Amino acid sequence: MFRIRRGTYANVTATLALALALGGTAAVAAEKIGGSQIAKNAITSKHVKNGQIGTADLSAAARRGMVGPRGAAGAAGAPGAPGVPGAPGISGHQVVSAESSESDADGWSMVSVLCPLGKKALGYGTSWRNVAGNTMTLFTAHATVSLNPSGTGYNAYGEAAGPGAWLTLQVVCADVS
Repeated sequence: MFRIRRGTYANVTATLALALALGGTAAVAAEKIGGSQIAKNAITSKHVKNGQIGTADLSAAARRGMVGPRGAAGAAGAPGAPGVPGAPGISGHQVVSAESSESDADGWSMVSVLCPLGKKALGYGTSWRNVAGNTMTLFTAHATVSLNPSGTGYNAYGEAAGPGAWLTLQVVCADVS
């Protein structure tokens, strides 16, 4: 019959140290081996479990290489819902004109134009004219124009070269919603 001898302290300690050294080495080795310590092309697809590598694990060049050819265009989608109605605009525009009385001895004239009820003044233009004998002459002279406080007309005043001139003010009026 085979008889097991009782171990001595030295034998038990040596056996325990050997077991710890061999078991601990594997754990330490697993923690210490990094990517720089693995030879190039040493790990191939047969070493990797299926489904363990995602696109985030691939290089940018590998991800770009995964793009296939463009597919055929799909069918047109259903029409979308109608859009929100736009802001109301401008309608019913007209030009309203007025001419001043003859300029005074210093050449000053004044004229005002109001738009028809409900319309706003959008812009203006001015011109001067004088009549010498039977000849009418259009010319440029100083004129200051301002929008009235209600926004429904303009006032203009200006100075011509002297008496005998008329200031004309044209205003664009429209319905503004």
